[in-house]
Amino acid sequence: MKTQKNPEVATGTKLATIETSSPVTNKLGFARRWGICLRSVDILLSKGMPHCKVGSRMVRINVEEADKWMNIRFHTARNGRVEQ
Repeated sequence: MKTQKNPEVATGTKLATIETSSPVTNKLGFARRWGICLRSVDILLSKGMPHCKVGSRMVRINVEEADKWMNIRFHTARNGRVEQ
């Protein structure tokens, strides 16, 4: 009898629910995380929120660094469950 070390993913299961959340996100992911609009994220980026620009248009945000920046700058804290 063969035993599988890694069980197969069921058909129709989203991979995002299986994988751990990424420490890096894009503007839309950060907006959803904080419950704000994309324009607000653009404003935060222009005010100095840490991010990495990849190419001419793609922006990646390190969630941990950005959350710390939000806390220092605006004295905010994210409470509650993180949606995945």
